[in-house]
Amino acid sequence: MDVIKKNSYMSITIHYIDEMFNLYARTLHVKPIEEANHTTEMVLEEFSKGLAVFKVMADMYQQIIVVSNSSSNCCGANGIPLAFYWLACLDHKLATMLTTVVNKTTKMENGVKRKPFYRYKDVQHMLPLFMLIDACKKLVEYCKCANLQSQLSKTLK
Repeated sequence: MDVIKKNSYMSITIHYIDEMFNLYARTLHVKPIEEANHTTEMVLEEFSKGLAVFKVMADMYQQIIVVSNSSSNCCGANGIPLAFYWLACLDHKLATMLTTVVNKTTKMENGVKRKPFYRYKDVQHMLPLFMLIDACKKLVEYCKCANLQSQLSKTLK
């Protein structure tokens, strides 16, 4: 989801290596998702439609490894893993760990979840890490708002 405009998108990116083991990543397809309810079935259907644009049909799916975040609409049993080999994205796992486990904490009071607070913000050795993460997020947000992403040779993810 684009946090600036609150629009949802699905993108298909291919990652591959050449004979010299140089890694390449190319965004093949980006599509706005109008559907409000992002079910596992809807994600699978939209993903399959995106592949069909490149004439990749169901008989070729066993050759594809899908890497995504671990949200239930990406890895639910009736979705992507039903038709493709699926892996959880390590980058998403690390980001979740940094922002949720290390940084953001919530408490329950009388059965109600309180507003999140940043438990380790004041720990001296953690402060540079949180400042770096915040600065990177602000840079990506600025580039999206100013539409600078369109001028980059590699996209902001």
